[in-house]
Amino acid sequence: NLQTDCKLIWVSICVKGVSPMYIGAFYRLPSTDRDYVKELDTSLAKIPSNASICLLGDFNVPDIDWETVAFKPCGQHPAIRKFLIDIFNDHNLHQLVKKTTIESNILDLCLTNTPAATDFVNVQCGISDHKMVVVGMVVKPKSTRSPRRKVYLFAKANFAGVDSDMEHFCDNLTDNLIKRN
Repeated sequence: NLQTDCKLIWVSICVKGVSPMYIGAFYRLPSTDRDYVKELDTSLAKIPSNASICLLGDFNVPDIDWETVAFKPCGQHPAIRKFLIDIFNDHNLHQLVKKTTIESNILDLCLTNTPAATDFVNVQCGISDHKMVVVGMVVKPKSTRSPRRKVYLFAKANFAGVDSDMEHFCDNLTDNLIKRN
């Protein structure tokens, strides 16, 4: 159960032969405090360590330069910014959005612990004041070959030999039973 007291929803995708993938959508109001962000950390900690994570959403942290992961000067809520970056680092999450999503800021993030599985990240016009982040992930199931099975070719069977072996077996069985009695 990944439910916590923040605006966060998860979907897990399980494909046979592949580690599970968790896709999440998160929203942080600009006025929320550190406890709200801690709920995100609590939820991420519940995800199995072998799982792939793709977390998207409006994190409302305009004061971070995502190219260098450095704080912009004179930003608001420095403790929350630092705490968010610590959470991302603790869960090995990489931020992939490189283009602005509203005005001159990157507020809408795509975080993943498997950046090599990312096929593309596009920022496109959306239906709100924010631009839309579109992400393509590559999920390749591991194929396993079935073990070779024996196929008996009964048309090529030596039925005379089978009959002879069965007759010999029955004679031996009968002899052994008579000797016992």
